[in-house]
Amino acid sequence: MGLIDKAQGAALDLAVSYVLKDPARNLSRLLDVAERLDVAHEHAHQIAAARPAASDPDNNWNKFVVRLCDEVDHDVLRATVRNFLFNASVLGMRKQAESREKYGCNVPWAILMDPTSACNLHAPAAGQPSTATGSI
Repeated sequence: MGLIDKAQGAALDLAVSYVLKDPARNLSRLLDVAERLDVAHEHAHQIAAARPAASDPDNNWNKFVVRLCDEVDHDVLRATVRNFLFNASVLGMRKQAESREKYGCNVPWAILMDPTSACNLHAPAAGQPSTATGSI
């Protein structure tokens, strides 16, 4: 992580702390900060989509976020915002684009591991009806 990334992360931490002081009033201001941090305009669409909800106190999403800020531990909220908005989205999208170019294939945002899809049903009793007897 370079100096610019660290500065952006620190700015996001400050912005979240600011929002937590008065979520109902400062939620839309968080989007202003996010817009400034999005120097490559990679997230302009998401910011524009969130802006109406953030600026309307009667919006269900606005009420939900304000309630989260009031009822969830602030350290948990800070870690969640940092991990999902900054680490996964800002830094992750950049790394995803680099890997896409380097390896010449699509790199998904998340990878689902499903061990059952490779099951060949050769384990003992696999695919057989249960023979368990007795009671719990």
